[in-house]
Amino acid sequence: MTTEMKIIVFLLSLSTLAFVGCDKMTIDVHEVAVKVSENGLAHTDLGHYMGVSLYHAMADLAVASGEKADMDRVADVLLKIKSGEIPVTYTKFYDYTIGGQAAAMLAYRGRTEFIDEVLACADTMWMVQPRTSFDIMTSQSNAPRDAYWIDIAFTVTPFYLYSGLLSGNREYVDYGAFTALRMCSDLYDPESGLYHQGYNHKNCPGVSLDCWSRGNGWMAMALSALLHDYPHDGRYWGQIVEKSRRFFTAACKWQNERGLWHQEMTDFTSYEESSGSGLLLAGIGAAIEAGVLDRETYMPYFEKGFKGLMGYVDTDGGVGHCCRGNCVPGTGTKEDFKAIHYYYNENHSYSPIVMAAAQALRLGIRKIRLDVPQGSYNDSDRPRAYVRLITERKNDVAWENDRVAFRVYSQIVDNKDASGVDFWGKSVDYSVIDSWYAKEAAGGSYHVDEGTGCDFYNMGTGRGIGGTGIWNGDTIVCPKLYADVRIASNGPERVDFTLIYDPYEAFGRSFIEIKRVQMVCGTSFYKVAHTVTTSDGADAVLAVGLSTFGNPEVLCAADGKLFISEQISHKERVGIG
Repeated sequence: MTTEMKIIVFLLSLSTLAFVGCDKMTIDVHEVAVKVSENGLAHTDLGHYMGVSLYHAMADLAVASGEKADMDRVADVLLKIKSGEIPVTYTKFYDYTIGGQAAAMLAYRGRTEFIDEVLACADTMWMVQPRTSFDIMTSQSNAPRDAYWIDIAFTVTPFYLYSGLLSGNREYVDYGAFTALRMCSDLYDPESGLYHQGYNHKNCPGVSLDCWSRGNGWMAMALSALLHDYPHDGRYWGQIVEKSRRFFTAACKWQNERGLWHQEMTDFTSYEESSGSGLLLAGIGAAIEAGVLDRETYMPYFEKGFKGLMGYVDTDGGVGHCCRGNCVPGTGTKEDFKAIHYYYNENHSYSPIVMAAAQALRLGIRKIRLDVPQGSYNDSDRPRAYVRLITERKNDVAWENDRVAFRVYSQIVDNKDASGVDFWGKSVDYSVIDSWYAKEAAGGSYHVDEGTGCDFYNMGTGRGIGGTGIWNGDTIVCPKLYADVRIASNGPERVDFTLIYDPYEAFGRSFIEIKRVQMVCGTSFYKVAHTVTTSDGADAVLAVGLSTFGNPEVLCAADGKLFISEQISHKERVGIG
């Protein structure tokens, strides 16, 4: 082979590699939407309003794709609600009893099996649903009469839009538009161009002070439906266009460099939030499709955002960085909303991704090449079992799963010689060990709850959660702090490590202890295989202890298990360690 031929072959090899790499970064938008839908169906409480939101998105996908399989998938779920196979667990809005607005959307699109129940539900809800004095439907029957929140727009607006179009009842159609437009007036923040979540809640009279991403996303969801299907000769069409242009133009100004939006949209130091980002993208895309936003100017915002959003969507349909549900937390300040943390596969996470993908299909985007690998932003989000030797903090050994965290001290911890097991109370399902130790190293404190939980448990020199000792019927003698650790498995499915203790004396005898610790996700317990070797080979009594705060309410033993119940509470976000 000549030198020239070798160069040609080499160049062809490089081009082949480049093509393969490019292909791995290119996704099929419809396939992503289907996987997220199916993952949502597997993980969401389908009788709750989060299920209603998912059905809405799946119905929107069916319309956008034109695929019979998509339509059948959402219809099958709604038929199970209709038959009672899926029980409805959340009924604060009457339309939730039939699966919400998705049933109206499908009936309007020709699925005859839902027509009668949609028409009957719309009429009943019209009569029985509580309303404010200014005619906004609300579930706040036991709160101040004129209280509502922006989330209502996502169900009331599309349900009455589509049930009205189905029945030819123009009053219903216009009421759907009125609901969203009234909120656009009441909740508008002229400084940012965005919306607040709540109106006249008990801890927040008047309008809340936030610009919460998913709250703005709920409004985007309502406006998207209106932009898609409200009659252009309707009395509110001009206002829909005006409010949509104002809102989505402003939203684009708060988009970050990765194309996404933050939990508190006006504060780029708050975390990126996937559900609000997905719904905002769907709304911006709907405005582009309707000609409300100029396509040439605003398509780059949509494409950039959709690519960024895929960084939080795993290839199996898992979704990360989604804020949990809330309804005007605290007193409705920006700080209160920022303190609400995110989760992986949170119930609200699926529908926004599906809606953004559906809108991409409407805009003609079938495949798209990503800037980052799909799901790559989720590395810190995914719940995992995790253990680490904390070399930066005197060699503690800490381990956790999606529910709880524990640690033991090393021999170089000053003024502590207790070999008990410390407990950390988590309120999120992702890993906190590294971030809590980093906070402590930076001058903060993991004894302070800033939204993810805290170390409130005062182990002291006691046994903590499952520390051991040799017992002679009257006195306990405990091993010193561990001498060596050997980590066999560090997640993500399980942790498996061994703690080795130096020999110690108790009651005239010498003891050597080895503890093999294992833990998996989905449990609040860790498993210990404990080996104790005595110098004389004779039996010994090994005691296992639980430290309390002094007044356990329940202390009992049954079937070889020890139970202690004790209530601990504090009102402020501070530790009680």
